[in-house]
Amino acid sequence: MAASADSQAPPSSARSSSASSAARSPPRSLCFRLLRLHLVTRSALLPPPPSPPSRAGEYAAALASATPHFLTTTAAPESAAQFYDELAAAAEAFLRGTVRRRARGLKCRCAVVLSAAVAALLAFTQQNVTGPSGKYSPFPFWTSSLDEGWYSNIGGEWDAWASSRLASVGSHVHGKFSHLQFIVFAELLLTCVKSLDPSDCWSISWWLCRLSMAQQNIVDELSSTLFDRVQDYKENTLDHFGELKNVYSYWGPLLCDGEDSYFVSAAFLEAGIADINMAELIIQGCIWIVLKMHVGCFSHSQGFLAFEQYTR
Repeated sequence: MAASADSQAPPSSARSSSASSAARSPPRSLCFRLLRLHLVTRSALLPPPPSPPSRAGEYAAALASATPHFLTTTAAPESAAQFYDELAAAAEAFLRGTVRRRARGLKCRCAVVLSAAVAALLAFTQQNVTGPSGKYSPFPFWTSSLDEGWYSNIGGEWDAWASSRLASVGSHVHGKFSHLQFIVFAELLLTCVKSLDPSDCWSISWWLCRLSMAQQNIVDELSSTLFDRVQDYKENTLDHFGELKNVYSYWGPLLCDGEDSYFVSAAFLEAGIADINMAELIIQGCIWIVLKMHVGCFSHSQGFLAFEQYTR
């Protein structure tokens, strides 16, 4: 896939006009650095960018530094559901500026919440997909406002709740995945940022698309809910980053020479990967349905085993 003809780079004057707004915007700068570090591919010709808090290998530190800004809980909650409900309310209140402490404006608050969300998502991915495994507690973060003994009691019960929460899309989590609370935590924070529709956090759709794909990859069957989310987030991402002129207007002064086309290409590449993955899941689902009807299989593993035997 390639960008359309009307997506040619604007003249240097257009880049200059966007320089002041992008340079003064903490969320734009943070979004740029986060995506630049964690895209599917990266040109060796590009200089290493200044690293944001959630760079590879320091996700726990990023969570520890960002979360206390909006976590106001001072007592141990009775359940995981109660805690995450309160956390969602606290994050939303922080973003809207209803929390007095550190009320430095919406743009700065979005940067704080986005940093924590991305760190949690990448920590989950590192632990379960890419490696190497790090040392993380079952809980996404630690803060001195909660009793240290309370953390030692978090384990199977809270992870079971997280698994049930992820299964709300219509399919159960398959296999053994660790730190499921991290992906729930990331979804909660990214959704809070998206609900405000901030103009300085365009990349929120990009991260939500990645998160939805990660969720689809750990559940048993194709979820229509996740399918719709991926399509929606993918289209929003391409609307923002599918043309050079949009990338210029958003990140102009932060870009190196030729880096605008790199982001456009990456956006289309990840959109294509999402389409291929979803298409494969649809095909697998169709095979499973046929096998269930004609061979009597009741799980994917049984289905594919029977399919191999049935087609010999």
